Amino acid sequence: MQPRSNTQFRWDPRCEKLVASLPVSIRAAIINDLQSFERLWKMSTIGTPFPKRFDYKSLHNVPGQYRVCQIRIVQQDYRAIILFPDKHIDAWWIYVFKKERKNDRQDVSLGIVKARDFWNIVKEKYDEPT
Repeated sequence: MQPRSNTQFRWDPRCEKLVASLPVSIRAAIINDLQSFERLWKMSTIGTPFPKRFDYKSLHNVPGQYRVCQIRIVQQDYRAIILFPDKHIDAWWIYVFKKERKNDRQDVSLGIVKARDFWNIVKEKYDEPT
């Protein structure tokens, strides 16, 4: 089982700007939950179940490049989209949105598109030998 302790969490600047624009109480709750996720992620190992609190799930995978996942945050009212480049220790917060039943699929699709667009900007960094 491989440890995840070296994972470096980073923010897509667009996501950081989005979260910064939210009301202070919501922003604080989001950041608190994301930091809790990061701590638990780093304490876990690949192949072991992840705490159900975040309802962590894979949304999209581009083999050999990256995968996009979603977690539930802020009492299950919000979702956060994260991009994991394959074979690298980085993880990128890409998008955060409030769960609204009628818009969920659109928001998830938008998160996947934002992840793809972000990947197209940063992928050269990951094409270099590690």
